[in-house]
Amino acid sequence: MKRSIIWVSAVLAFLSVSDSFSSPSNGGARKKGLLKKVGELPRAAETDSAISFWLITGMCCDKENNIYIADSGQNRIFKFDGRGRLLASFGRVGQGPGEFLGSGRGGSNLRLSYGNNKEIYVMDPGNKRLSAFSMEGRFLRHFWIRGFLPDSATVDSKGNIYLLSRSGINLVDCYDADLKYQASFIELEAHLLFPLGRPPLHRLDLRIPNDYEVIKTIADDDKLIIVSNYAMRIFAVDTACNKTYMYEIDDIELRKDLAKRLSEQKTALANKRLRVNSGPRMVLPSNSILPFRAFIYQDNRLFLGYRNSDLQFEIYEHGLSRGFLSVYRFPEPVDGFMLCSDKDGQIYATMEGRTKVGIFRIIE
Repeated sequence: MKRSIIWVSAVLAFLSVSDSFSSPSNGGARKKGLLKKVGELPRAAETDSAISFWLITGMCCDKENNIYIADSGQNRIFKFDGRGRLLASFGRVGQGPGEFLGSGRGGSNLRLSYGNNKEIYVMDPGNKRLSAFSMEGRFLRHFWIRGFLPDSATVDSKGNIYLLSRSGINLVDCYDADLKYQASFIELEAHLLFPLGRPPLHRLDLRIPNDYEVIKTIADDDKLIIVSNYAMRIFAVDTACNKTYMYEIDDIELRKDLAKRLSEQKTALANKRLRVNSGPRMVLPSNSILPFRAFIYQDNRLFLGYRNSDLQFEIYEHGLSRGFLSVYRFPEPVDGFMLCSDKDGQIYATMEGRTKVGIFRIIE
């Protein structure tokens, strides 16, 4: 069924009525807190066994507090419970059903996501397909993806699949559970804005977004959240997909810090006299400078992972129309390439070159 999408740039008073993601107001003061490390995957008792990670390129949590980890180096998906115990693993290298061709080399990395329909989705660039599995790891079906681009599937409770658009006109395409096209929404021009300047290596004529520029996540109530790392905007799409609310990320402290990072990187590139190949393999922006990785925390709270100019990784809680509410700092280095959280409040972050996963909790 076709859906007509209207993009509304509303004033703050109107947005606050529609904001179901915000936590209770803290009077405008941004609360600062710490995260405590409570564990690690694989567990220390298992590091000498067969359980090890070569290159983690995807993570997600289901609603039963289990975590799934995609290892592109092994072409395998691992499932652990909230205590870190291995429950299952599935997948192997190949081109058959339930097999993957992840190489751990950038464009061929496996992407992983948990759908609100209680299925696990693996985006497999090497095979140019999207595969669906049960929570136990049983292969269900796969879809061929034409004109593949770096992305992970975002899936609602009805099985509708949201992917970044390849049209060069819109930002996101919606497909039904059989991957039949339904609609597109959010004009690409709303993403191709650079309030703090363009990241080095960016080519504006390449109008196809990737999952470093644009982050998608979905709340338990099927509201779709889209974060534009270029425009510093958050889009919230309602469950009927007929209205989109837009929120500016206008935090002064964060914008100053990001502007500093951009300036430092441009200077470093200029000093090295970096020559950039204009071919299609060299036009992706520098991933280290794009600000956010997004995930949904308990009770539909939107969390954004951010590496500051001191190279410390932080998590910001964003109240959409009320801006940033809280910021939490990790107690030890994490790379932040992959972040997710379970319903019990545990936050998972990749570490040590994406060969381990740290488990953290917020210190209230």
